[in-house]
Amino acid sequence: SCWHAVEPTRSFTTANGHQPRRREVMCRPGWVQIQMECRWVLLHEILLKARRHSKDDGKTMQILIAHTSKTGNTAQVATYLAHALEARGSRVTSVNLQDASATEGLDGAIARADVVLAGFWTDKGDCTPEMTAFLERLAGKRVFLFGTAGFGGSQEYFGRILANVRAHVPQDAEVMGEAMCSGKMEPQVRERYVALLANDPEDARAQAMIANFDAAAAHPNTDDLVAIAEAVFTALGI
Repeated sequence: SCWHAVEPTRSFTTANGHQPRRREVMCRPGWVQIQMECRWVLLHEILLKARRHSKDDGKTMQILIAHTSKTGNTAQVATYLAHALEARGSRVTSVNLQDASATEGLDGAIARADVVLAGFWTDKGDCTPEMTAFLERLAGKRVFLFGTAGFGGSQEYFGRILANVRAHVPQDAEVMGEAMCSGKMEPQVRERYVALLANDPEDARAQAMIANFDAAAAHPNTDDLVAIAEAVFTALGI
């Protein structure tokens, strides 16, 4: 009743010398589940590009990447940025602010960081309380904000969210740059609007929300990840 799809092999080595493993994927008939290991292929391309443009100025930039994530979208961006920045010679510390054990020693990590990258998921047009509390601790730091949002997708919409998040950053901190992209949402969100549409097939708002959900389901994609990474590189001058 199930069949196996074997990921194609592709020869390359990641920045830390590892090679992704060939893996069999159990799939239901009629569709193929793409496993997350495939991202190594995409990541390899940006790592090669990063190495070609890397600088050796004798100083290693210390970067702290702190994030919150609900459905994995912002975590995916944070992981991508960590690998890309390490490829450019930076030393990266990554922290999930929702993991209590991972936040031990956070004050020291903030103090050591030359730049702090703060990644958030959007909740009611703003970041969550965990991220708000973190941003308020960044007095005097250089900060880059990045985030994901399920609804919307226009730069105007992202701009409103970023303005709300930016308001939590201390005035003596420097916001070096900002970037956002769409992100997939939990299936229950779509189910809620489908139920509304069942009661009223002419409900324009429910139709729009379903269309927005479906459009966001493919994000963050490779273009999103590369665009955010390039925005970070430009802001940091690397």
